[in-house]
Amino acid sequence: GGYKALRQFLVDHIRHVDSNFEFILLGGLTGCKKTQLINKLKHGIDLEGAAYHRGSSFGTHATSQSTQINFENHLAIQFLRAAEQDFELVALEDESRFIGSVDIPKNIFNKMRASPLVVVEDDIESRLQQLLKEYVIDMEQEFINVNTNTNLAFESFSQYLLKSLEKISKRLGLQRWQVLEKNMRISLLKHKQYGDIQQHLSWLQPLLTEYYDPMYTSQLHKRADSIIFHGNYNECHDYLNQYRSHH
Repeated sequence: GGYKALRQFLVDHIRHVDSNFEFILLGGLTGCKKTQLINKLKHGIDLEGAAYHRGSSFGTHATSQSTQINFENHLAIQFLRAAEQDFELVALEDESRFIGSVDIPKNIFNKMRASPLVVVEDDIESRLQQLLKEYVIDMEQEFINVNTNTNLAFESFSQYLLKSLEKISKRLGLQRWQVLEKNMRISLLKHKQYGDIQQHLSWLQPLLTEYYDPMYTSQLHKRADSIIFHGNYNECHDYLNQYRSHH
């Protein structure tokens, strides 16, 4: 019926996206507000929004992630909107092939890897505050929104943090994972008892500086030739807007 035809239309659209648009990518270390920046751009395509996942090991939400089909449908709709507005260039966040359990269609991903890259920079303090907001404040609120029982909501929120950390235990190394997990458990205790969230920085800081940053820096290093600009949030925002009007 109608849905099948629409689905086919969206699938076909996704197949030709790489030849219909030029891409420009936005990269940067974790906590630089890349997704917010993409969403502020008229020609931004929000991959993480379409995937309903924030792209990192802590990327899940309180409710389940998009299926592959839903992800591709949401993506196709964003590209259709861009086509409707006659955009020949779209801005996408620099992602790895998998965003949680969904993967970026191969033609789109290959084109992303061959596209110019703008890198947003921010200081460690701001990035830590951003992670505190995303992983702790916002996520606790998400669990409260889906669970009226506050104790159960906090329990689910705690499990989300502990499981996310456990997912990367091998890559962290057993010893470092144990230290971070201990810090996380202490933080959750203080959070629950006194509403003190600052303690979470005791595991967020090493997660950022010892895990995320070295990993992304080495990825970025391999693609140094693709980088055409770097600057702070506002500079990158302006650059991406101007870049659009010149192409």
